[in-house]
Amino acid sequence: MLKKVEIIYPTIERPEVLSVMLKCLKACEKPKDIRILAIVQASKGYKDRVEDGLRKIFENVRVVHLDEQGIDHIELGKAFKGNEEEWKENRKQIEKLEKLYRTYQNAVDNASRDVDYFWLMQDDQPFPPDTYPHFRKMIADTGGDIAAGVSFSWRNEEGMNHNFWEIEEGQTPDEENLAFPRIRLPIQEKGIIRIGATGLSNLLCKKDCFLNWKPVYDPKKNWGGDVSFFVNAWKQGYKAFGDWGHPIPHMTKNEEGEIRVLGRIKKNLVPIMFE
Repeated sequence: MLKKVEIIYPTIERPEVLSVMLKCLKACEKPKDIRILAIVQASKGYKDRVEDGLRKIFENVRVVHLDEQGIDHIELGKAFKGNEEEWKENRKQIEKLEKLYRTYQNAVDNASRDVDYFWLMQDDQPFPPDTYPHFRKMIADTGGDIAAGVSFSWRNEEGMNHNFWEIEEGQTPDEENLAFPRIRLPIQEKGIIRIGATGLSNLLCKKDCFLNWKPVYDPKKNWGGDVSFFVNAWKQGYKAFGDWGHPIPHMTKNEEGEIRVLGRIKKNLVPIMFE
């Protein structure tokens, strides 16, 4: 039986990455009747560019436009001076968390109710063309509810911090801070493992995991709505799995306007990104 799928595509003003993401969306293996919901937090001109690009690829496109300034990651990078405690109090970082919260809340509010899976992605993280069938197989093989690839911090060029986390047995969510104790997993070259949390860079989940999510954010902990997705999943008993062998690279622009790519890139993604 064919499964109905909707892509959730939140995006801000990222003209330097948009063409690459559109190429990924066009080249990827996907169901013929797949839908896409774009939550655009940017100018009307950029919203129109995103919508025009998506309509050339998909028959079923819906766009929610949050008509406000997007998130300037170059300014965020300038504001970050390496002190994590000061960073949590930085107004620009707090505004970012607030905007991400509104984006995710609009995604949940406007998502289709009659699909079987949601495919979540972010607008600065290109993905291999076999991502969707690979995630479907991961869910089938593991009996899980969520399948994700591994990605890396956008503001950490040295050390390449990955975002696979585990939750120790017996731990419970911190209700006051809407989060849970996490431990970064030891890095591996490959292998599918049970995870407690990751980001929303690119994942596939069963519909109830997404529709039952009430996004929250906590500036005191410097955690955004993406962390709350996994808090919710954990509390409700959903199982998440991550694949070390399916990297989702991160594209970002520095102050000089240069594009850098963080993380590993699968061979089948190289021609999509660089040709």
